[in-house]
Amino acid sequence: MTEFTYYTIIGKDLELFKDHVDNIKNYAGFDKLPCKKNFNVIVYKNSKIKKEITDSILKFCQEQNITSFIYNEPTNSFIDNLYACWNLGYETAPQGYVFRGGSDQVFSKDSFLSLYEVTEEI
Repeated sequence: MTEFTYYTIIGKDLELFKDHVDNIKNYAGFDKLPCKKNFNVIVYKNSKIKKEITDSILKFCQEQNITSFIYNEPTNSFIDNLYACWNLGYETAPQGYVFRGGSDQVFSKDSFLSLYEVTEEI
């Protein structure tokens, strides 16, 4: 069975992230996947985000067994930082299937499980 990694990006909205994690794990079927799976998050930081917010996101990741990677934004260019975060997500994922989703996205019932089953049949 092929390993599956899901990753997203978050920086300043812990409540949004909590709802997203609940959707991924409990509704979209991530926890039902019959393979080795990884839930990764790129946590972006910049001078406008309070340390307490970043710390609360990192603490939640630890409690949820989500692997976190910190991205310290080196530029004011939104697009440069966004693409760098996306690239970091792919670079830190092990071999196998990698699915990137936005932390503001909601996925349908068992969609990850269905996607995985179809790809394994090919």
